[in-house]
Amino acid sequence: MDNELRKEFRAFKVEVLDRLDRLEAALSAPSDIAAPDTGKSKKLAPEPASVEKDAI
Repeated sequence: MDNELRKEFRAFKVEVLDRLDRLEAALSAPSDIAAPDTGKSKKLAPEPASVEKDAI
């Protein structure tokens, strides 16, 4: 019984650590991408330009 519980716990621990790694990767990826995008969007397209395009 103890050996089965140990195997289950090891599998659970591996799954949790894997999910944690994926979560950390997902959280770090958007922040790296979001910072340059916010700077680019301000420089590329101000709101009045998009409103004029929609009006035409």
